[in-house]
Amino acid sequence: MKWTISLLLTCTVLTACGQSNHQATTPEATATSKPSVTASAEVNQKTTKANQTSTEQSEESTEDTPYYGDYQMDPEDTFNHLIHNNPLDRAYNKEYNEFQNSSQFSTAGWVALEGKYLKLWDIEMNNTMQQLKSKLSASQYALLQQSQKGWETYDQQEAEFVEDTFLKDSYFGSQGQVSAVSAQLSRTRERTIQLMEYAYEHNDHQLKFVYQ
Repeated sequence: MKWTISLLLTCTVLTACGQSNHQATTPEATATSKPSVTASAEVNQKTTKANQTSTEQSEESTEDTPYYGDYQMDPEDTFNHLIHNNPLDRAYNKEYNEFQNSSQFSTAGWVALEGKYLKLWDIEMNNTMQQLKSKLSASQYALLQQSQKGWETYDQQEAEFVEDTFLKDSYFGSQGQVSAVSAQLSRTRERTIQLMEYAYEHNDHQLKFVYQ
């Protein structure tokens, strides 16, 4: 009987000690784990924000970048890449940046720069038309010529309208002369690229620039 009571007392004491130890250590363990969880949440939050920012910037970049290749089915976007890395645009960008930071900068010089590349893109356009002439049938080329004449008429009349309506009376100020030539350069470049896509399809997916 004494042994039984003694054994029960021993078990009670051990159980109480175990509970006391458990209660003493559990808050410490919890306290130790809390900063870790908080830090992890902060890292995840920062990572999420960084990924969102990166995605938004990527989307903005994609939206701002023109795509070239209205009829292309090439999964590698070869034509698009060739246009984005063409030698004429690279030369223009280099010369434009140097001119903008030059002590010789002037409105007249800017007009001359835009006019220079307008002529160079016009050369590319005429060359592309010749490439197409050698690849298309007579009836196909006749249709293309009609389309090209329509574009040339539009381009000329657009330039005349701006000249007569705005530039003649200095409506846009001195910057107007730059904008007019720049707009014509942009139209000519876009039309040339459109023709280049046709030539690209008929020339075994090869793109040829006169300017090197």
